[in-house]
Amino acid sequence: MRFNPSPLTEASLVAGIAWILALLLSVITSGFNFNLALSNAMAIAQLFMLISFTLWAVLGLFVRYRASAIRLLVNLSATSVISVAGTLLLLGLTQQQIMANPDNFSQVEAGLAQAKVASLGIIFFVSATAAALVTFLFVTAPKRTK
Repeated sequence: MRFNPSPLTEASLVAGIAWILALLLSVITSGFNFNLALSNAMAIAQLFMLISFTLWAVLGLFVRYRASAIRLLVNLSATSVISVAGTLLLLGLTQQQIMANPDNFSQVEAGLAQAKVASLGIIFFVSATAAALVTFLFVTAPKRTK
């Protein structure tokens, strides 16, 4: 099925596919613990995908009439910036909380908290990149003439 390419359609498709992929990746990385995987996918949706959807849609308006490859590149650039900046920001906030309350966290707990934040960023990046590739190369790709 082919969708008409518009900024909101593309952003919605990427976000929807990315959330499903994030859930699947979370299930795999959590050792098939569905409750933990669902909480990871919801955290990714709240921390990364809400901001990403807005940025994908706004940037999509600027490249609306460009080629599909340019729109894909803009989408992947926004995904990269948000995943790196969001992960670094959350890691900084996690470290700040750990440093402010050193008695409440052991070394192991601090390491696990930082690993959790890093894994959320990695899962978001992988799922959003794969979703963008599927969306722009197959779902909203221009019709091929024979």
